Amino acid sequence: EEGEDGFTVVESASPKVEEKVKPTRALSAIEIDEINAVEGEFGTGVLGLKIDAFLSEVRPRRSQKDAVTSLVESVKKALKKVKAARIDAGSVNLAGMTAIASKQIDLEFSPPKSVKEFGASVGEYMTRDRIVTELAVEMPASAFLDKDYLNGRYVDRKRAYVSQLAKSLKKPLGKGKAVSLSFRNRDLTKPIVVVNDSSAKTPCSVHIVPAIPKSVFADKRFQSDRNNFRLGEDSSTPTPSYNQILAEDVYGWEAENAVSAVLKTSPTLQEAAILLLMWAKKRNFEKIGIPSSF
Repeated sequence: EEGEDGFTVVESASPKVEEKVKPTRALSAIEIDEINAVEGEFGTGVLGLKIDAFLSEVRPRRSQKDAVTSLVESVKKALKKVKAARIDAGSVNLAGMTAIASKQIDLEFSPPKSVKEFGASVGEYMTRDRIVTELAVEMPASAFLDKDYLNGRYVDRKRAYVSQLAKSLKKPLGKGKAVSLSFRNRDLTKPIVVVNDSSAKTPCSVHIVPAIPKSVFADKRFQSDRNNFRLGEDSSTPTPSYNQILAEDVYGWEAENAVSAVLKTSPTLQEAAILLLMWAKKRNFEKIGIPSSF
């Protein structure tokens, strides 16, 4: 079963360290001063040695990377087997949530148009206690109507699409793969599909995050001064928070991948990201929700 945060947690274990030389004594004060006096790049000195040792403890093991890579391939193959379906208004599942829009929706469900990996696995800043890969799946434009950006209809339709996608994945994934619904960053407007491999020796997860094509809604609809959630006759009050929900699903994963691309080229930035992440975890930031696959 999922934990209270909706994600699989992997217990940390100490890695095996090859001891080529066994120290016979502790470093002297003079030797420590000499190490600290070394000038150069980040990572030198006693503090640098401690940081390197800590990073080796929290980075994923090879077996963990292999396990999640295998699961990603299984999920991608299963997504190709998903079939189109029409879901009538009375049968639509909104990820277990109450509808936001006043009018019931139906759904023309079709397989995702594209699947792209993003997040910590791309930027190589995953940590050993959470082996998660995120996949952005582009929902087809045919699943939406022209004015679905209004009054929460987009959120309802997205919930319906994600629920049907989770249902459609169970059979092609087969035994040993647990499929469930959750919410990214505990945000109830951001439903995701979580796939756990319970049969693997190394527990891992894939989070399937819905995205929408840029062509579905005009960019001007995302502007902070626009009203997209109308209460009664009021159509003038801006709804920036709601507009941001739409914009994030169009551009959010691309923005995260832009950051990941920079991290991938800079080992120093990767290390800084991991250290910041572990600092946040030690202070229970996860309990209030944190970004991306963090």
